[in-house]
Amino acid sequence: QNNLILCPSVMLARLLSKSSTRSLLLRRSAATVLRRQMSSSSSSSSSSSASSSSSSSGSVSADEPVIAARRSFKIQVIKGQEYWWCRCGRSQFQPFCDGSHECTSFEPVKYVADRTKIVGFCGCKHTKRSDGLCDGTHRSLPKEDEPNDRKE
Repeated sequence: QNNLILCPSVMLARLLSKSSTRSLLLRRSAATVLRRQMSSSSSSSSSSSASSSSSSSGSVSADEPVIAARRSFKIQVIKGQEYWWCRCGRSQFQPFCDGSHECTSFEPVKYVADRTKIVGFCGCKHTKRSDGLCDGTHRSLPKEDEPNDRKE
């Protein structure tokens, strides 16, 4: 996950949502510093960062999903509850969305459980199913994309 590129607004949201044990003042100060750094560096480095991110090996385009896992995520769902499956693969709370798709063309997929049961949400993000459940596509993907995963 070190090769993921987060947009500044996602980084800021994560900074602001950190543990409540930190003081509000500290979070506000850190957020102010981050905003200043982003605004001062965005105008000077926007063209160079776009070209360097596309040419560096291991970087992931914002228009292709990140393989979060080469397996399904087995989750017990509860009848009538909504679940938002992460389609982009950038979420830190796999298999569910945390808003990391903000700088991509992806949107999360809503899943409503028809009954209480265990389902397998897709981890490779290449499922053809419209509900985000695994269809076994991870078995046919190239092996170099995600080295830290276990096989199903």
